[in-house]
Amino acid sequence: SLTPSPSPKGRGGQANENHLREIRYDFFEKIRKRKKYNLIAVAHNRDDQAETVLMRVLRGAGLQGLSSMKPKNNKIIRPLLSMSRKEILEYLKENKLKYQTDITNKDTKIFRNKIRHCLIPYLEKNYNPNIKKSLADMALVVAYDYDYLLANTERMLKRIGATTNKKNKFIFSAEKIQKLHPAIRRQCLRQVIFQIRADLTDIETCHIEEIIKIIRSKKGKTQTIKFKGLKIEKKGDKVSVVKV
Repeated sequence: SLTPSPSPKGRGGQANENHLREIRYDFFEKIRKRKKYNLIAVAHNRDDQAETVLMRVLRGAGLQGLSSMKPKNNKIIRPLLSMSRKEILEYLKENKLKYQTDITNKDTKIFRNKIRHCLIPYLEKNYNPNIKKSLADMALVVAYDYDYLLANTERMLKRIGATTNKKNKFIFSAEKIQKLHPAIRRQCLRQVIFQIRADLTDIETCHIEEIIKIIRSKKGKTQTIKFKGLKIEKKGDKVSVVKV
């Protein structure tokens, strides 16, 4: 049975959406394990993909964020990801299949719904009638680019002397990471954060830039910043990223 989960205090809209998504997927995973199923199929479609890309563009995502949802991600599969919402609804109508719609989908106070009902229709009317397909196609191209970068990240982490003696702490050389190409540098930082938090959903470009600013600083004293449950500290040439 489902037990209502209160929204954590102090969470903003985006964090609240992330929290609710985590609850849903945790629930699905419990069912999968209990029933001994192999996979969890969710009904995300091409329109959902376009909305996700646009949301992440507006929030300042990196390559991983812009690559958005994947057809298969561990135990989650999305068999309808290449189909538009219109195509799916037409199929349901033709075959007289019943379906349910979440009543909150029309609430434009929710960020995703505002993009769906306000921004995307505006872009379709005034800029590109195929904007949803264009955004979904872009996500696929970015996903390939991101996979290539990711394949080189582990090697680059070794190059910058990244070490960890705990699951929630990484240490690396400020001097060495500055010698990397900016794209690889940012990817290394994202990968360090991912290995600590197991999630990059609410990590935006501005957060990565904050870390880079500390790395580049010539100040002699220890510098510290905190955000999203992380503490980043630079002392001499050593930069540490710790979960707090």
